[in-house]
Amino acid sequence: LQQSPCPLEMSAIWKSHLIPWNHPTLCQFHYSGLWDAHYRGLLQGTILESKLIYQDFQDPDIACHVNLTRQYGICLYGQPTADLLPAVPEHDFWHSLCEGLDTSHFPCSAREQANYILTLVRVYSYQQLRKILSKYDAAIWAKEHLPRQYGPLLDDAVQVCYNQKSFAALQGQCAQELCKQILKKLQA
Repeated sequence: LQQSPCPLEMSAIWKSHLIPWNHPTLCQFHYSGLWDAHYRGLLQGTILESKLIYQDFQDPDIACHVNLTRQYGICLYGQPTADLLPAVPEHDFWHSLCEGLDTSHFPCSAREQANYILTLVRVYSYQQLRKILSKYDAAIWAKEHLPRQYGPLLDDAVQVCYNQKSFAALQGQCAQELCKQILKKLQA
């Protein structure tokens, strides 16, 4: 896995939308593999409109991305990331981490399930460590801090998200149990 390329995710943001800090932050463009089919539809003309391209939109994830970049970002040229990007208030960061953690619905596709599971373990690891981990590192941490029965499920989630492995679904009942357990810990 260490030699495998990581799926690309990027957001374009005007600096004036970051400083002074405002949450949720306006985003001008976003791409990730989860939106791949959407962008293909735009290119093929089967999708005619898209908020991801044609208008600025509020993106609560930006708070998380800014904190991650401040913590782990590598500056190739110009100002260091900690000087360029604002500090994110803890409340905004926590909101960004927890955005979309729907307790009433479990995703259907293996890709969405894997992303949801890794997001949950990332949020849980932050709650415990007060340090943001990548989804990959959070899965490794979770294998050491959650019951062993979830280890294979976490491995599968990593394989789906990082190595583009394909599964019909991720160990259905086990995945739902893990998510319920983590959500309960987050609400405690």
